[in-house]
Amino acid sequence: MPNNYNSILVTLKELVDGSKDKALEADIKFNIPIYQRLYVWKEEQIKKLLEDTYNAFKTNGKNDYYLGGVIVVKNGDRYDLIDGQQRFTTLWLIAQQLQENLTPFLKDRMHFSIRDHANEFFSNSNIASEEVGELKNIKDAITTISNYFTDKKEKKEFSEYLYKKLKLVFTVVPQDVDLNKLFETINSGGIQLQHHELLKAKMLEALKDNPKKEKIYSKLWDSCSFMDNYIENNLAVSLNCTKTDIYQYLYISNIDNLKDINKVLDFISLKIKDDDQDQKLLQDILKLTKIEETPSSKVEKENEIKVRSIISFSMLLLHTLRIFLKEENEEKRLDIKEVNEKELLKIFTHKNKENDEKKYGEFDFNYENVTKFLNLLWKVRFAFDEHIIKWVNIDDKSDEVHLICKIIDNVSSKSPSLQRDETEVSKSFSLLQSMLYHTQPVINHYWLTPLLNKLVNEAQFDNEKYLQLIDNYLFFPKRKRDLRDNTWFIMNNYNLEIEQCEKVLEQFDLKEGNDYRQFSHYLFYKVEYILWFLDKNRSNEFYFRAKNSVEHISPQTPNGNYKEDNLVSDNCLHSFGNLSLVSRERNSEFGNKPFEVKQIDFKTKKDDISNNLKMALIYANENWGDEKCQEHLKDIKMKICQYMNCGESNEFK
Repeated sequence: MPNNYNSILVTLKELVDGSKDKALEADIKFNIPIYQRLYVWKEEQIKKLLEDTYNAFKTNGKNDYYLGGVIVVKNGDRYDLIDGQQRFTTLWLIAQQLQENLTPFLKDRMHFSIRDHANEFFSNSNIASEEVGELKNIKDAITTISNYFTDKKEKKEFSEYLYKKLKLVFTVVPQDVDLNKLFETINSGGIQLQHHELLKAKMLEALKDNPKKEKIYSKLWDSCSFMDNYIENNLAVSLNCTKTDIYQYLYISNIDNLKDINKVLDFISLKIKDDDQDQKLLQDILKLTKIEETPSSKVEKENEIKVRSIISFSMLLLHTLRIFLKEENEEKRLDIKEVNEKELLKIFTHKNKENDEKKYGEFDFNYENVTKFLNLLWKVRFAFDEHIIKWVNIDDKSDEVHLICKIIDNVSSKSPSLQRDETEVSKSFSLLQSMLYHTQPVINHYWLTPLLNKLVNEAQFDNEKYLQLIDNYLFFPKRKRDLRDNTWFIMNNYNLEIEQCEKVLEQFDLKEGNDYRQFSHYLFYKVEYILWFLDKNRSNEFYFRAKNSVEHISPQTPNGNYKEDNLVSDNCLHSFGNLSLVSRERNSEFGNKPFEVKQIDFKTKKDDISNNLKMALIYANENWGDEKCQEHLKDIKMKICQYMNCGESNEFK
């Protein structure tokens, strides 16, 4: 087949016999690469394909049937299926059930790249039901197809129709094609690959000469990649073992064992089969006479907490890359261009040119670099789960809150295991993270990199104080830089100075133009955190919620009967002292009501009292005017200085 983008129409027979007219070689064989999902089609999709093809056969069996297209790239003596895999695999399963004239198409036609569940399932006809795992969809597909043909009498004729009349658009792309750009342009209606799945393939390519290592690190990657669960649960699912297994081998009352990458790699090695069958024939699965119903994993579910990550896996990979590059020698110590998950592959494969005005960090995909990076990835992911907030759903309530759930041993169960504790270890630490989460762009969260770097590389430090320093350095710096640069400087221990107190407080003063929109949402959230932090009777009920609307205590457009002593002048109307941040719904409810009406409304709602501390201070006043507004702002400023440790010289210590 020529090495270009030439697309041709082919039949299944031509894939077997070849075609001189179409320059198509004979006996074309396929491989499902490791970044592809194994099989995800459900009964509805399979039935639609069966009914469409069978109806075409019954209606006019002399006409061709056009199924769609497949896109492949040459890989050794096989072609990697990079698009159309689900449809093509379904066609293969149909052929296996029909056999007859389709038998030549079945011979050694499809292989799967390394997948332990698949390897064991394909090679072991006596496999236990709980080990079927991710192949359950294939088993279900076989059942659906078999049931469909139960009452069909023209199986031989239909098999010949599929073999000779069904046509596919067969496209071969060059081996050096940019798969990232290719996948962005594919619109086949199927499930699209994510960038990190392609990055995984590129990473593991560097380990191909050591199949055992390739398998081990593939499992390590899988354990890190699913962000909406904890890493020990992911590891159990990836290895199809129990958390008791992990507890007994790795934990044993010492959490440091779970951080130890060498111990983790040894554990993964024990749990996978050390054989040279990196690819298996799909037809082996079809020789099984009976497959029992199975859960997808042995992992215990009873003590799992429902969680949702604050970042994607692609973002975690980019934060890890920044830490990796920071550990390079000084000559090579360059940061990435940005944390942007849409540019994941571009950032990892970036190469500087001599005439580039700005140079960025480079990652070389060699054996040493890849293993070093993947080892670091485990450490970063473990630190992320152990010390970084997640959205946690407690008691199956619809409301999620930010919590840090530490890993603990569960010795109360029949078999000692691991679970996550919902008890807050450091409320202040999680609240500060929550404040940053709500006020920073969700596409990067630069503050995470220096914090994760510290968590991974230093065993003993006050993580709460360190995050407070990060926060102050980033948002009250003496020298203005962007967040990417400032977080890089923090990681490299540059001498970053915080702005003097009087300069910080100027951010809370109304500037020329009298526009309240000058006050960033960050300032409101920061004040809320400081008020909670300095309160001797801190409330455990306090959580940050999404707030995006500025509420004027004394309204911009008063309506109705207002007491004169409850109105502020135009000079104070847009002052920070007269403002609070609330949700859009709450702002609408408050509207232009008088102070005394809003005050009653506020005090009757428990959520308001416990989750808007600035407003609580305001509504503790009997009335509201210029004097009270100015006193409130002065009080806020004093608390800001108190929190940030301002001395007599007004310099931050």
